[in-house]
Amino acid sequence: MRKQLNRTWLPALILSNIIVLLVAFPTNAAKIEELIPKDSIVYVTLRDLDDVWGTIEESENWKGVFNEPSVKSKIDELNEGMQMLNLMLGIDVPGLVEAFGHQIALMLLPGDPEPMIGVVVNTGGAIREVERIVTGLTQLAGMDEGNDVRPQAGKYRKIEYSTVQIDEVLLTYAFIGDLFVIGFTPGSFEVMIDTYRKKRESIRLNDQFQQIQKEFGGGQVFAYINGEGALPLVTADMDEKERHEFDIFGLDSLQTLVFSLDLLDVDGGVQLYAQVKPEGRSGILGILLQEGQPLQSIEGLSGEEDFFIAIAPPNSKAIWKFIETIATGADSSGGFYDGVAAAERFLNLDIENDIVGALTGEIALWGNFGDKIESIDTPIDLFYEIDAAIVAELKNPAKWHTFLDSIQNLANLSIQQYDYNGTTLHQLSLPPENPTVTINYGEVKNLFLVSFSEERFESVVDNALTGPAVKGFKKRLNALPADPILILQLKLDKFLPTLMASGEDSVQISPHLIQQIQGIEPLFASISVKGNEAWFKVGIASEEMVEVLGKIASVIAPAIVK
Repeated sequence: MRKQLNRTWLPALILSNIIVLLVAFPTNAAKIEELIPKDSIVYVTLRDLDDVWGTIEESENWKGVFNEPSVKSKIDELNEGMQMLNLMLGIDVPGLVEAFGHQIALMLLPGDPEPMIGVVVNTGGAIREVERIVTGLTQLAGMDEGNDVRPQAGKYRKIEYSTVQIDEVLLTYAFIGDLFVIGFTPGSFEVMIDTYRKKRESIRLNDQFQQIQKEFGGGQVFAYINGEGALPLVTADMDEKERHEFDIFGLDSLQTLVFSLDLLDVDGGVQLYAQVKPEGRSGILGILLQEGQPLQSIEGLSGEEDFFIAIAPPNSKAIWKFIETIATGADSSGGFYDGVAAAERFLNLDIENDIVGALTGEIALWGNFGDKIESIDTPIDLFYEIDAAIVAELKNPAKWHTFLDSIQNLANLSIQQYDYNGTTLHQLSLPPENPTVTINYGEVKNLFLVSFSEERFESVVDNALTGPAVKGFKKRLNALPADPILILQLKLDKFLPTLMASGEDSVQISPHLIQQIQGIEPLFASISVKGNEAWFKVGIASEEMVEVLGKIASVIAPAIVK
């Protein structure tokens, strides 16, 4: 006879089968992108903030920042303000970060009469804690007679929602799985639910967005802006003057703009990516965002300089058009062209063809910081203070020589010449009758050099002739997606102490804090252009950006927080 199954095993058997089915066929939990409409003009997401907070709490660099007396007193003040919420609602900063820090997304969509703004929070499994916090906050808001709090106010497409009106702002919110959804303006909540219910296409079906998110969405901050869609909102309330300035920069050429920040990756940092219209570029943006060329000026770099910046437009006319656009935009009376015409008559040269045309457009500046930068009234003052050198590649040496000869003859200047390592060093003293400043200039390997320091001039010549030892710098250059139109390298351990010690509110940094930032690799930034795409990158490739920021904060926080 068949043995009957014990009835006590039946519920356990059913439960085990359900678990097996759930494991084998997991339910599709709602994802943030499923609520973001395809035609959103702004999409911003913050994620892994709880991990960032955890790293900061464990970081010795950040502990040093928080233990600085001035910073600690401000934190104590904030903690006093949080104690009331902690007592009433059981909310503290770590709890808020843990509940809301997994992922937060913001969307903006055109609307009438105002844009639709919505926020979606992925709680990462902490939905009950978020519900508890939201309930406590809404109850607290309801204690004010001017506010209108309505839990379970209604349903939309079978999603139960609540509302809170604070002054003129009406918030509509709901909980969907692990997601907390909030609409901030009329229609925003409904449009997100319509997208979730597949009544509207979601941003997941936007192929361009998906490709961009795959490339740039790996950090903790990711922002995507549809430039063409955002343009009417940006320019709607501009007056005539503001619109003119907007047109000067050519911002209507922007098609897509992306911002990315990665704090937890050694190779992370800040990235800004832009797509411009393939045709019809205008203004300064259209002039500057052209494909670059291999930089020649780095041949004079030793690798020991405190900073280095090179700007390399594809040709000299780009720089001239940039200056021309800026000048005419600031003065529409024609004064710029009058000044150019007067200078051309004085020099008997055509500035655009004979002077600007003698250069490729590549200009580099580098130098070293002292202990303190004194008062800076003009760019020449800064140039002198930082022991800088300017380097420009010559496109037409003959025309450039004609220009220099014209200046020398017209001003009747006395210029001394020396030979250094096969290169002619020209020295001009200002003023001639009582020399206080000497300008050193000359040419080496088709590079024109200018420096206030004879030692700096000789150093550039030596490097250009023998080749610079900049392996780390060249490695960064090779990692760029295209020939850069701008590169910047800055030694923060030299720059920050000089910066803090300069100006009226100067601060002397203790040797301990200066030692704290020793060893930070140089900050490296670049702008590259290829076709209708442009990349701007800033990074420090020695350690996680959050740790580098902790070291920097340990130096500047005591001065900022007083």
